Amino acid sequence: MIEKRTILLLVAMMAAVLLILPATAAADASADRSMPASVGPGEEFTVTITASNYGMFAQVTETLPAGFSYVSSSLNPAQVSVDGNDVTFTLIGGGSFTYTVAASGTAGDYPFSGTLQDMDLNVIAVTGDTSISVTDTPVDNGASAVRSMPASVGPGEEFTVTITASNYGMFAQVTETLPAGFSYVSSSLNPAQVSVNGNDVTFTLIGEGSFTYTVAASGTAGDYPFSGTLQDMELNVVAVTGDSEIKVADPCPFSATRTLPAEVQMGKEFNVSVTVEDDGQNVSVIETLPAGFSYVSSTLDDPYVIVNGNEITFNLAGVTSFEYTVKASHVEGEHTFSGVIESEDGEDQCPVNGDNTIYVVPIEGMDLKEGWNFFSVPHVLENSSVDYVLADIEYDALLYYNAGTDAWEIPDDLEPLKGYWIKSNEMQIVEEDLLEAGGAAVPPVMNVYTGWNAIGHTSMDQLPAEVALGSIDDSYTTIKGPWNPDTKSYEKTGLNGQFGVIGGNTVGTDIFEMSPFEGYWVYVTQDDVLVSL
Repeated sequence: MIEKRTILLLVAMMAAVLLILPATAAADASADRSMPASVGPGEEFTVTITASNYGMFAQVTETLPAGFSYVSSSLNPAQVSVDGNDVTFTLIGGGSFTYTVAASGTAGDYPFSGTLQDMDLNVIAVTGDTSISVTDTPVDNGASAVRSMPASVGPGEEFTVTITASNYGMFAQVTETLPAGFSYVSSSLNPAQVSVNGNDVTFTLIGEGSFTYTVAASGTAGDYPFSGTLQDMELNVVAVTGDSEIKVADPCPFSATRTLPAEVQMGKEFNVSVTVEDDGQNVSVIETLPAGFSYVSSTLDDPYVIVNGNEITFNLAGVTSFEYTVKASHVEGEHTFSGVIESEDGEDQCPVNGDNTIYVVPIEGMDLKEGWNFFSVPHVLENSSVDYVLADIEYDALLYYNAGTDAWEIPDDLEPLKGYWIKSNEMQIVEEDLLEAGGAAVPPVMNVYTGWNAIGHTSMDQLPAEVALGSIDDSYTTIKGPWNPDTKSYEKTGLNGQFGVIGGNTVGTDIFEMSPFEGYWVYVTQDDVLVSL
C-alpha cells in the first residue's frame, strides 16, 4: 500500500478532488428548457426547466404559445402564478422543475419563450428547446417486437417461434414471412386471430404482449431467413428484431454439455465444466459469457484457448472434458451462457446443452463503484487499518479532508464520523467481515470546524439528518450527499431548520436521509463536537 501514498499521487489528485468539493461562490445564472419535439392536437405534455447559479431564489417566466394552456407543475401551487399565457414560477433553492401544458388543437409549429430573473435582478433568456410541433401524424410510442427461435433444427422438424411485443397500444398486427419450404402449423393465440396467406402469417394482438407459433421446417438442409413487421394501433410499422435466421441440418454427430453452479456471489470466481461426447475429441467449443463476466483461466493449455471479448474458443485435441474459470458480474440477477460445438472443418455446428443460467447474488458489505466514492464506516472497527480493510480493493487514491488543518490527508486507519474519498479501479465490495464492529467504551466524537467538513454516518439504519446530526444542530446550516459515482454529483442538499421538499434536490433535514457507509459534506457555522449515535 506504501506506493499509493506518495506526494506525487496526492498532488495529481488535487485537481480531480476540486471537482467534488461543494461550491461556495455563484457563477452566471442559467435556465434551460427541454420538451418533446412533437405532440398530438390537445395532448398534455411535460416541460422541464433546469436552472442554476441564481442565488437563493429566482423567478422563471414562461410565455406559452397561443392556444396552449397551463395545467400543473411539480412546484407548490403557491410558487406559480398564471397571467394569460405568461406563467411565472418562483424558485426557492430548487434547481429544476417540471410543468404540464395542454397543446393547441390546431396542427402547426409553435414557439416557446421565457426568462429567468436571479436574486440580483439580472434577467436572462431561457435557452434549450424553443419550438414544438403539433401534428396529426401518428405518434411513435416506441413499439417493438422481438423474435426468438432455435439456432438449428432437423429437416422437416417442427419448432416454436416466440414473439415478444411491447408499447403497441391496445392492439397490433404482427406479420411473419416464413422461409420458402417452411409451413405454419399453429399458435398460442385464438385461431380467429391468425390469418395465413402463403408464407405470410398475420397475428392480431388484442392486449397480449407475447405469443408463440409452431412451424414445420423445410426438408432441405441450409440456412433460412425469417422476416416480419409489427403495425401498432397508431399505424406505425416497425421490423421484428431478434433471431432472423435458422439452420436446417442433419442431427449433429457430437454433443457438448455444460455444468454451472446454481448461483455465485458478485465478482467472485467460479468453475464451468464442459463434457464432449459422440466422437467430439477434435472439435472446438465456443462459449459466449454473459455481459459483465470475464474469463480467468482453463484446464486446457493456453495455446488451445482463444479469448475474443466475451467469446472464448476452446480447441480440443483429444480432450473430451475440461473446466474453465470465470469471474462473475456485479449485477444481481439471472445471467445466461450460450455456446456451440463446432467440427474441425467448420461444417457442423450445434448448441452446447446443459446448464445455461446462473444467478448472481449480492455480497453483504460496502459497495464501491468505478471512479470516486465518498464513504464512511458506521462504527469503530475491530481492525481499522487501511491495509487490512482495503487489502483486496484495487484503488488509485484514498483521501480525507481535515477541516481543522484545511488539508487533504492520506489516512492509515478508517474511523467513524469521518467521510473518506476513494478512487476505485472497478466495481468492488468491501466484505462485511472486514467491517466488524470492535466495540467502544464511549461513543466516538469528532471536532467539526467552521466551514465544510467531511463526515460519515454512524448507524446501520437510515436516519434523517435532523436525528443523526442532533449533537451539532445549533452549529450547521447545510448538508450535501450522498455522492453518486455514476452521475458524478450529490444526490441531495439538506437545509437545517427547513422541512419537506423545498425544490428540486433541496430538502429539509427532516427528510434528508443519511445512510450507512455513505460520506457527506456538512457546513458548520461555529466549531463544535459531532457525537456518534
